[in-house]
Amino acid sequence: MKMTQEVYETESDNDPDYHPDAKKSRLDLETSSDSETNRPRSESRSKASKSKTVTIRSNLVRGKVLSKKRKLEKVALLGNVRQHHTGYP
Repeated sequence: MKMTQEVYETESDNDPDYHPDAKKSRLDLETSSDSETNRPRSESRSKASKSKTVTIRSNLVRGKVLSKKRKLEKVALLGNVRQHHTGYP
């Protein structure tokens, strides 16, 4: 998602007729943008490397979610003790 946001910003800076209110789909932007800055990015990256990064990122997100759930369970178990010691209602 970060890559698409960068592309939008550069097009808005270079294109004088760019309107932020105009709604364009991703395919329209990819076909209409023939600038030289976008070509090397697509050529340098292969489909295999993209899929690897996506799986790594999804695993990291899953780990964060699991750790948050565990922390919430511990807080729920220790909730009464914490309230008693800290004085919060």
